[in-house]
Amino acid sequence: MHRTLNKRLMCLFAILSQLGWAQTIRSAEPLVAEVSSFARSGSSWKTKGYVTEDTGGKQQSPEEFSIAYQVSSPSRARLEITSGSNPLLRICDGASQWTYYPKSNGYIRVMLPQISPCAYPINAWPPLPITLRSPVLLGTSQTPSEDGPQECQIVRGTFLASANDPRRRILTLCVDPRSKLVRRYQVEELAPKPRTQTITFSSILRDEKLDPELFQFHAPKGSEEIAVINWLDPIAKPSSQAFRVSNEVTAPLLVSMVGPDSVADAAKTRSGPAAVLYAEVNSEGIPQNIKVVGQSGTGLDDKAVEAVKRWRFEPGIKDGKPVTVVTAIAIGVPTP
Repeated sequence: MHRTLNKRLMCLFAILSQLGWAQTIRSAEPLVAEVSSFARSGSSWKTKGYVTEDTGGKQQSPEEFSIAYQVSSPSRARLEITSGSNPLLRICDGASQWTYYPKSNGYIRVMLPQISPCAYPINAWPPLPITLRSPVLLGTSQTPSEDGPQECQIVRGTFLASANDPRRRILTLCVDPRSKLVRRYQVEELAPKPRTQTITFSSILRDEKLDPELFQFHAPKGSEEIAVINWLDPIAKPSSQAFRVSNEVTAPLLVSMVGPDSVADAAKTRSGPAAVLYAEVNSEGIPQNIKVVGQSGTGLDDKAVEAVKRWRFEPGIKDGKPVTVVTAIAIGVPTP
């Protein structure tokens, strides 16, 4: 009997302790609403910082970046990653996305009028009251900046990109309660594969006058246009398990491609038309079912197929789930 009573008392103590702890947790919804309102009212942004990523306990080296984002019409953005394993320059000019890879001295044009690949995560701040569910305040922290350490308020909640998003993700922000600026933006994906990406801003300027030249892509001297990717017109009929890019399906994002020993070299020696490929990028971001639908007749076709097999993407998303998305890729585009 004494053992039973002790167990009940211990259970009661645990319940009371949990209730007391719960009462100390404060909702962060008012602060999140202020951050969103402040972000929506901005006409332009200019930021610097660094990104770290941890995948299954394996941490990548930090990548330093800068973003210039013209929110007001015409909406345009520019992303530069200047360190780390995959430096790049990406310009979203409102009609296309241009990505230059210094390691290969080559660039790719994506025919899609999206700003997000150049402006993330700044473009994710306005919809925070919708995407960040049940946010709570969890104390304070500090982030480094060009003006010295900045104190910020930790906000954490469940992150849902849409109502049908099944992915288990936690979003943690570090918000300056005075300026309403997000100093740190961290997304932790719990399943299907553990992954944490942390973006820390060392400098954030709003409503800066941005030079229009920032959003004009000029091919660096000696560089080659390696490919043109067209997500909106995949040319061939997609398989039953693949989707076209639409308002419901986002386009995959190219994160790595082969070096100049394959496609770029083939492009430099081209003497005829481009090799046009049909490809499907699966839910793991891996190209598959690659077919030549427009032959160049120069020996470039086989090299193009082998190279694209080694490209890797962030997969396209439909209803919150990674899906297979079709595209057309032109390799070795003749120079005008």
